[in-house]
Amino acid sequence: LFQFLAIPMIQADLDRFVRIHNSSCPRSDRRKAMPAEIPNVLLERSDEYGPYYNYKIHISTEQLQTVRALYAPPEHDVFHMVPEPIYPRLENQYHNLGDPEVNRVTFWAIYCEMRDLLSAEATECQTQED
Repeated sequence: LFQFLAIPMIQADLDRFVRIHNSSCPRSDRRKAMPAEIPNVLLERSDEYGPYYNYKIHISTEQLQTVRALYAPPEHDVFHMVPEPIYPRLENQYHNLGDPEVNRVTFWAIYCEMRDLLSAEATECQTQED
């Protein structure tokens, strides 16, 4: 349950950080020979901002797919946030709560409510079996 709620929340925070970082001007630092422009602007209009070296390393799609298959197969357990058998139950309970926005303020309230719903569901199933 924790991973079901926390991983997407943390990913959203990281995405927000990247958006902010890449769309704002860095502080100037005289000790670094780096451009002091907004990263997104530099990427979009690199020809306007001087003779910066292109350190890009070209890798073919085939090479990338080979490395991905070898070191990061998509079916590996690490890429599943939640074990497959429980995921539909968690998703169903989350939808029953009305798909609330999960953020740092609401996380624990949603977590506790879903935990209680899942516990009640498990107790109900156990009672029916007895």
